[in-house]
Amino acid sequence: MSLLTLDGVACSTPDGTPLFQNLTISIDRQIVGLVGRNGAGKSTLLEAIAGERSVSAGMITRHGTIGFLRQLPPAEDYSIGDAMGAAQTVAVLRRIERGEGSEQDFAAADWTLPVRLEAALASVGLPGLDLQRQVATLSGGEQTRVQLAALLLAAPDILLLDEPTNNLDELGRQTVIDLLDSWDGAALVASHDREVLRTVDQIIEFTPVGVYATTGGWDMFEEQRATERRQAADALKRSEGQLKAARREQQRETEKQAHRDKRGRAAKAKDSEPRMFLHQQQQRAEKSASRYRDVGAKLVDSAAKDLSVARNRVELLLPVRVTLPASGLTSRHRLVEARMITCERNGSRLFGPLDLAVRGPERIALTGANGSGKTSLI
Repeated sequence: MSLLTLDGVACSTPDGTPLFQNLTISIDRQIVGLVGRNGAGKSTLLEAIAGERSVSAGMITRHGTIGFLRQLPPAEDYSIGDAMGAAQTVAVLRRIERGEGSEQDFAAADWTLPVRLEAALASVGLPGLDLQRQVATLSGGEQTRVQLAALLLAAPDILLLDEPTNNLDELGRQTVIDLLDSWDGAALVASHDREVLRTVDQIIEFTPVGVYATTGGWDMFEEQRATERRQAADALKRSEGQLKAARREQQRETEKQAHRDKRGRAAKAKDSEPRMFLHQQQQRAEKSASRYRDVGAKLVDSAAKDLSVARNRVELLLPVRVTLPASGLTSRHRLVEARMITCERNGSRLFGPLDLAVRGPERIALTGANGSGKTSLI
């Protein structure tokens, strides 16, 4: 039995605009990558699988528990213990340790939880994290790591990851790759990260002209996609040529018939043939003209339909260009000057003392591990 089955699934935006349709796939213990442009429906599909959004057509069948790592963590303020789904159980253990435990506490106690919590947090590079600390005090990358740790702790059957490497440093990205490599259940990963996509068993691509599934990771997918796009472009070129040829043939036949009609009218004007014979000739000419028109129209119509099919297979790739206007600043213009600045969080120094000067239209990259203070500096 498959852990997850999608049968003819279609999804739309809240205003009813179709995103994709007729997605049919059966997933067991596989890692499936979801790729496509922003807004193509990847996150929407994950939300539908998680039961958080309805589909506009088709059916989703789940056989197992689901763990969902969202692209953006919830905005509410809550503790790391809450984020891990362990706050209440930890509170039970602490009451028992203080000698305040009730019968219900002893019945609900999970004495393996502290060890499993520490192992989950250590596996994502956050050992010793205080469970009572607020998630809002963590960096974006650290929040993603906590979500990953919560998934490891819960060990669901079906894993849904929405852009899991956003905000993560190199070590965090490797953590995601290692997690997928060792995952024993089903997983769907919406991502633009090619290193992550190289680890998957299958890729589903969402495009404006349809949804396509290919076996293998990113390298195999890219090769197959390039081949299919070349074939689609070639078919489009052939169809355009066939339509032009059909129209030229239709024009030639029209001109020939016009010439025959002209000769017929000239013969009739001379009145050199019997009237009955001329009438028969005219009827035959009219039937021939009608037949040529029908044949020509069918050829053009058939070629036009082939061209429409070929166009629908070709995805229009429109590059995104962002042009920043000139600032008009000289290289000597001092925009920012900072002296001996430091930053601390929860009693720990993130950086400093730091001297920083920004001059003119300078472009500066801030690099470092998650939680090292990049966002805090900005």
